Parts: sequence; structure tokens; C-alpha cells
Amino acid sequence: MVKISNERLKFLALAALEDVVRDARIKKPERTHAVRLCLAYLASQSGPERWPYDEFWEYMDDDTLHCREANLTRLLNAIYIRVNVMRTIEMMA
Repeated sequence: MVKISNERLKFLALAALEDVVRDARIKKPERTHAVRLCLAYLASQSGPERWPYDEFWEYMDDDTLHCREANLTRLLNAIYIRVNVMRTIEMMA
């Protein structure tokens, strides 16, 4: 069995959240178990503050397109900071 490094798992979880933010620009994204797992894993790799992960989950359900997109982007930026990864243009594409 192949082991996956923590850095690779972080990258994959962040990429999944990038997809959520991208989808949120045109429709309300689904709050799936997969997204919940990504948020939980990233929270486990950061400090004790859980607010950006919990709020990300909540704002996925916002009915206002502009508010949903802006808040998810803001929260994803906070998550990147907490897991000590620099968000780049390539990640957002």
C-alpha cells in the first residue's frame, strides 16, 4: 500500500475546497461528506481555532451569490494561512 504524505493530503483537500469556491460563483455548492472530510482534515492540521472551517461549511449554504462567493474566498484564504500553505494563482485556476 502506498502512503500519502501529509503535504499531499493537504494539497488535495485544498484543491477540493478550491473547486467548491469555483462552483459557488455560479450555484450553491453541495455540502457533501467529502467536503466535510476535507475541512475536518485541514482543521486537524492547523491550530485550535476552528472558525474558518465551520464558517466555510455554513457559508456554502448562503443563498446570496455575491455574499457566498466573497465569504468562501475569504474563509479559504484563512484556511490556507492556518495550514501554512501559500495560495497561488495556479491553485485558483
